[in-house]
Amino acid sequence: MRSISKLFIILFLLFLPACNKNNDKIIVNPEPAATEITGQVKDSVTKEGIEGVLISTTPLTKTVLSNSNGQFIISNIGSGIYIVHFSKRGYHSDSVKIDVKKNQDATIESELLKINYLKDITLSTDSLNYHFYGKLLPIPIIIKNYTDTTVYYGKCGSTPFFAVDNYNN
Repeated sequence: MRSISKLFIILFLLFLPACNKNNDKIIVNPEPAATEITGQVKDSVTKEGIEGVLISTTPLTKTVLSNSNGQFIISNIGSGIYIVHFSKRGYHSDSVKIDVKKNQDATIESELLKINYLKDITLSTDSLNYHFYGKLLPIPIIIKNYTDTTVYYGKCGSTPFFAVDNYNN
């Protein structure tokens, strides 16, 4: 039995280099492709870079913030198709689909439109209406009136929200 296990070990060690594509070294953990997504986020009206935009990808790689010129770098990602998401409070969000090739950097730009709270968001008796690039997204709400306070609450997706309006006579 010992001679069979020794023979197996010897054969395994002899054939191990044949299984290696490089034949000169065994790669246990290959380094990820040094691929980057770079770009800039601008205000759609002023065309100036926007600082502090949250940039993430699907599938998730890493999340970064744009610098004072609106520029960003998402580094050390693999090849594949990604959706890059851009969001900042006070602006409509944006998403861009990009095909990242192995060892080739990709560059994208996005322009975000400022939210006009008086025009883009309206309130009716049963919904908060969000006007987004010509489309209407009604979010159902419940309104509770109290003596000197009105409470509005609802849910957008899985995110609950509420607002309070205090008034005194």
